[in-house]
Amino acid sequence: MKSEIQAILILFIFLLSGCAVKSTWTSNPVIQAKEVETYELMLEPLKQGHDFFVAFKIMIKNKTNKELVIDWNKTQYIYAGKPDGVFVFLGIDPTMLKNKTVPADIIPPNGFLTKEIVPAKRVALAPLRENLPAGKPGISAGILPPGQNGVLLFVRRDGLEISQQITVQIIEEKLK
Repeated sequence: MKSEIQAILILFIFLLSGCAVKSTWTSNPVIQAKEVETYELMLEPLKQGHDFFVAFKIMIKNKTNKELVIDWNKTQYIYAGKPDGVFVFLGIDPTMLKNKTVPADIIPPNGFLTKEIVPAKRVALAPLRENLPAGKPGISAGILPPGQNGVLLFVRRDGLEISQQITVQIIEEKLK
């Protein structure tokens, strides 16, 4: 009787593991690029060690002989063609987001900015019941959903505001 229960349990576990659906995540294109008169803009979704995308790397090349100012308080995450909140990155605390006092990034003439950004609405919090090891953060980047994902970037030059949308298509393909 005991061996029959063990056999049924092993069969059940085997069947459950066979039902698990894995996914492969891709981005089309892998890196999106746009160029306007004042700057070049590139956007790359990042997996950061996961099987799925959790963040973006944004790269901006100033093509002018004047400073460009990136306004992170206006810059928006784009999902499914619509703005869906602001971005967070290292050095930002919740008070800055709430008060819209996220400091701007200044790109010097003919300079370059590279930054990893995460949509604030996609930030994942570790459950309170988890005892995290010392030095491990209680927040992490959450999953970027399949579909159109990107950035509506707000840049200022000489007081003139320029906005530019750039997106990629994130695809989740179920594997058996």
